[in-house]
Amino acid sequence: MPSPNVPLPAALQKKQDASFFLRLVIYIALTALAAQLMMWDAQLDGDAIKFTELSITELTQTFILFVSPLLLLYIRARFSLFRTGTLIMASFLLASLIREQDAFLDDYLFDGCWKILVALLAVPTLIYTWKKRRRLMRELKYYSTTASYGLFLAGFLVVYVFARLYGRSAFWMAVLEQDYSRSIKNAAEEGTEMIGYLLVLFAVMELLFLARRLHRSAASVA
Repeated sequence: MPSPNVPLPAALQKKQDASFFLRLVIYIALTALAAQLMMWDAQLDGDAIKFTELSITELTQTFILFVSPLLLLYIRARFSLFRTGTLIMASFLLASLIREQDAFLDDYLFDGCWKILVALLAVPTLIYTWKKRRRLMRELKYYSTTASYGLFLAGFLVVYVFARLYGRSAFWMAVLEQDYSRSIKNAAEEGTEMIGYLLVLFAVMELLFLARRLHRSAASVA
C-alpha cells in the first residue's frame, strides 16, 4: 500500500496546493448551503412541527448518506486504496442511511423493518471485519495520518455521540422549561447532525482526492 505522504513532483505539488484552496472554498460553500437549507425549513408557515422526516434538512442528510458510501465504493474499485477500510466505512454509512429511513420503512413496510435491514448488513460486515482484521489494522495505521481520518472521526463523534445526547427531549425540556418546543429541539438536533454528516462527506471527498494524488504520483514515477 502506498504511503499517503509520498512526495510529489514540483508540478504536481503546485496543483496540489491549488486543489487545497479549491476544496476549502467548496467545503465552505457546502456548509453555508446546509445552513441556508435549514433556514428554509425554519421559515415554513403554519403550526406544524418543523424539521420532520420530510424536511429539506432530513432529505439533505439522506442524500449525503447515499452519496458517501457510493464514493467509498468507487475509491475501493478504482484506486484499490484501503480496500478493507473503505468497504467497512461504506457498510456503516449504508446502515446509517437505513436507520434514517426508519419512519418511512415503518409506515410503508412494517414496524421495525429498519432493524432487520441493518442487521442483514451489519452481520456480514462484522464477519468480514474479523476475517480482515490484520489488514484493517495495517490500513488504519496509514489512514490515521490523513486529513480524511480526522474529518471522519470528528463527524462520527458529532453525529453518533454528541447529537444523540444533545438532542434528548429531557435536555431541551430542562433548558426551555415551560417554553419547550419540539421544533426548537428538532432544529438543534438536526443542525448538529447536519454538520456531522457534512464532516463525513468531506472526509470521503478528501479520501478520494488522496487516492487520485497517490495514483498520479505513482504514474509519474513509473
